[in-house]
Amino acid sequence: MLKQYEIKLKRLPTGKLVCLRKKEKEEYYYIDAKDKKRKYINKENLNLVDDLKLRKHIETSIKRLKQNVEVQQRMLLKYKPYSYGAIQQVVPMSYKFGDNGAGNILTKDKKNFKNQPLYLTSAGYKVRSKSEAMIVEALCSDNIVAEYEKPLYLKIKGRNVIKIYPDFTFTNKYGLPIYWEHFGMLSNEIYKEDMLRKLETYIDNGIIPSVNLIITAEKLDGSFDMGVISRTVDMIKKML
Repeated sequence: MLKQYEIKLKRLPTGKLVCLRKKEKEEYYYIDAKDKKRKYINKENLNLVDDLKLRKHIETSIKRLKQNVEVQQRMLLKYKPYSYGAIQQVVPMSYKFGDNGAGNILTKDKKNFKNQPLYLTSAGYKVRSKSEAMIVEALCSDNIVAEYEKPLYLKIKGRNVIKIYPDFTFTNKYGLPIYWEHFGMLSNEIYKEDMLRKLETYIDNGIIPSVNLIITAEKLDGSFDMGVISRTVDMIKKML
């Protein structure tokens, strides 16, 4: 909002507005910022009055916003995140859930992921791929709170319960979860089949794409479009 106000301010006229009341009638005068002369604003130029009122409103708002930003920055120096990943990062090894020597991450398959490289993000926890690390940084830059690979229990065909790990879990203002799955390796047929089964399981449990499930993917050649991720983060911000 501060950036938007600063841009808007540049488009508005400079100078001061003076209002005089004569016999229950208001007269407006404009004081030019350069020559300091007072000029009467007639009915044909009343838009200038509105623009100058808006300028004062925005100038006052900017001053207050800057003060608030300073307060928030001081608070963030002492603020400590309380997400699942953040807490698992600091508890002793004996108290970590699902720990397999890979830090604070609950693995989807201990056998398959045991030797997978991990990437440390500025948020303080580890992710499994460079693309996930870039997503985390994009979320952090917009101060969006997410939990990485938070366990989720779903039913298969209404009976068997399985535990899966969505890439990112968010909680909206109503306390309802929103999930984000980012898929890579779509050129791998086995991975692709697993992805389709996972999406089918989501839908069977009422987790619907574009409603409470966000899906992004890398191209078949493994390339990664950061523009898509940025737009997805903007969309998630509105959903929260």
